[in-house]
Amino acid sequence: MFKNLRHLFVIELLLVLSFQVSAQFDTNNSTAFNKTQQVEIDPFADTTRIEYFYLTLLDSIYSFSDTTLSRWTHTYDPSRMRNAEYFNLGNNGSAARPIIFEKPVMMGTDYGYHAYDIYRLSSRGFKFYKVNRPFFDFTFTPVGGQQNFVIKSDFARNFSDGVSLSINYDRINQEGFYQSQQVLHTNFGLGIWYQDPMDKRSVFFTFKNEINTEDHNGGISNREDFANPFSEERMSISIENTGASTRFQHRTYEVQHIYHFQDSISQAKGLSLHSTLSLTSGYYKYFDESVGSDQDYYGDYYQDSRGIRNFQGYTKIFTSHDLAGNIIKSLNGSLGIEYAYHRLDLESDILNRNDIFINGNIGLPISEKILLNGRAKIGLGSATGDFLIRGDTRFSIGKSIQLSSEINIYRNRHPISANHLTLNGSRFWENELDKPFGSQISGKLSFPFLNLKIGVSQLIENNTL
Repeated sequence: MFKNLRHLFVIELLLVLSFQVSAQFDTNNSTAFNKTQQVEIDPFADTTRIEYFYLTLLDSIYSFSDTTLSRWTHTYDPSRMRNAEYFNLGNNGSAARPIIFEKPVMMGTDYGYHAYDIYRLSSRGFKFYKVNRPFFDFTFTPVGGQQNFVIKSDFARNFSDGVSLSINYDRINQEGFYQSQQVLHTNFGLGIWYQDPMDKRSVFFTFKNEINTEDHNGGISNREDFANPFSEERMSISIENTGASTRFQHRTYEVQHIYHFQDSISQAKGLSLHSTLSLTSGYYKYFDESVGSDQDYYGDYYQDSRGIRNFQGYTKIFTSHDLAGNIIKSLNGSLGIEYAYHRLDLESDILNRNDIFINGNIGLPISEKILLNGRAKIGLGSATGDFLIRGDTRFSIGKSIQLSSEINIYRNRHPISANHLTLNGSRFWENELDKPFGSQISGKLSFPFLNLKIGVSQLIENNTL
């Protein structure tokens, strides 16, 4: 009850701050929201402008649209909202993995726990809004019963002196259909954006708190329960475990600063300096206090009759600096360096990693319909020997068909979870696996007017798991 009251308080607070709510939009893009202009006013025109962008794609501006008009309004499950659909354990918010096999190329230290990535705020990026009046968007989706629901909420408003506030919040609460299936995911993000009047400097501060929890029942222990008269009451069906749970928690503070070197006369943007500093801390934990004397379920992992526990805590300090812009006419690129310090607490061991990467990107438009891109990433420090070379090409065929191809050649490291396992505070295994070396080739043909994509890919990798 108190948790529900707390959620209502947050919603009411956002409503009080917003003063005015609007769910309409103007499809004409504009960035001059704070500049006074002498124009003739159309009394029937919609003067509300709502646009948003992600920190990972600052140059891509999207117009906000009323989601109730979308044909995907009924799709509330995040595992059904991606280009490649995921399958989970049958419960909204449960651990998920791609239906079609994919191999993300992870450079640097990978902790190895990705079962809940699709529910995290970090995976899709924090959303900053460009608005000319306070904006509040709220979605509540009941999913069968009072305890099963999905909440999504965004709030944005401008303040004086070029300061803007954006808040992202979403929550999945799923009780489940059987015993010990409770799922609770909560993401909260707060962002402050400052842009100077001359449009030469932008500063972004973000705070993100992400919590993923799920109870695990281990499956049905006796299939004959489905034959009893009370099988429709699924909560009465016997299960393997009653005390197993997973909890992932992440907290991030991040500052990004962008400075544009402009021509003092024409005000045209040339090179830009982009710097990032972030601090992230959190942990991954699995525990089961209901093991008892049953050794069959966990097999060799059974170590203690009091239960089983796997824990990995971490602290990450990250900084990067890159210079980007037009090298010559129609040729753009960037060059930069990034550093990440990782401190991992495995209970049995403390690991320290210092990853350094030199990054380079280049883009060359051959014509209005052909674009070439290249990227290189070279590792130093703890990442010595790691590299990524990527090239992609995009073609526009006519006005409605798009063809793209991509090739990746890489050498990286296996995740921490593959090399180290600690159970109940004691080292269970420790490996020194050889680094993977591989290549990926893919192609995709898109028909936007049909909402159809056809793709093919090939992966060749040595020392794979």
